[in-house]
Amino acid sequence: MTSFLKVLAAIVLNCLLAVFLLMPIPLAGAFALQTDEQKALIRPFVFIAFSNLFDVVLSSLFAFLALMLLVHRVVWPLLTTYQALGF
Repeated sequence: MTSFLKVLAAIVLNCLLAVFLLMPIPLAGAFALQTDEQKALIRPFVFIAFSNLFDVVLSSLFAFLALMLLVHRVVWPLLTTYQALGF
């Protein structure tokens, strides 16, 4: 990845994907006090959300590594400048 905006877009899209994949879990909590028919309707979505937990962890790991890439790209020129000055 060579562009700051591309890396930032990848981080934002990964975070949005993580939220989207886990959204049925909070929705299930909202339906917890409802009737059995409504619980039966939301149950498949909850199972899908829990099956996406591994994908969310991997997506978050990728976002974390991309964020570290951005930090590295910002800090590296500062370090080389300090080294050139003799610090």
